[in-house]
Amino acid sequence: MNCTRPLDALDLEAIASGEEPVVAPDALGHAGACEVCAGRLEAFRALGSWLADLEAPEVPEAFAAGIERRRGFSAREKRSLALWKGPAALFGALLGGSAVLLSMPVFGASGQAGLLSAMALEWRSAASWPLSAVRALPASVTALSELLLRDRALAAFSILAMLPAGFAVSRLWARRSLRP
Repeated sequence: MNCTRPLDALDLEAIASGEEPVVAPDALGHAGACEVCAGRLEAFRALGSWLADLEAPEVPEAFAAGIERRRGFSAREKRSLALWKGPAALFGALLGGSAVLLSMPVFGASGQAGLLSAMALEWRSAASWPLSAVRALPASVTALSELLLRDRALAAFSILAMLPAGFAVSRLWARRSLRP
């Protein structure tokens, strides 16, 4: 004989362990009236008693921490991170180069190119470049914001170009924080 309303496995497990049914509130009454569901309930009780008799090894202390660490990144996510390393590096290089170019005094494009080539040839002044770049950072941010306010298409493209790089950088930081 087939049951017209078979009980859910969650209800059978709850009844077998002495708890209240989860899905159908009248599951205990149905299991008492239906032979098929009563048989399934007995099978769940037998399974529970068999599992209770098994000897289980002790769980190591670092087991839960290892699961949490591994759960953060699947194999597919690790492959996807590898795909973003190149674009993130290119984005960083373009951002740094743009900040340097925008922070320079009011030169035209040829003047900036000439200044950059003269600076590149003057290797002795390389030690002072980081300090100069830090000093020029507020002006470069101001110049970049003014440029983006004037040219909306460039602003939209810049935002879209930054999204993948921002995603890659945030995932790399998250991955680094999960390492033991």
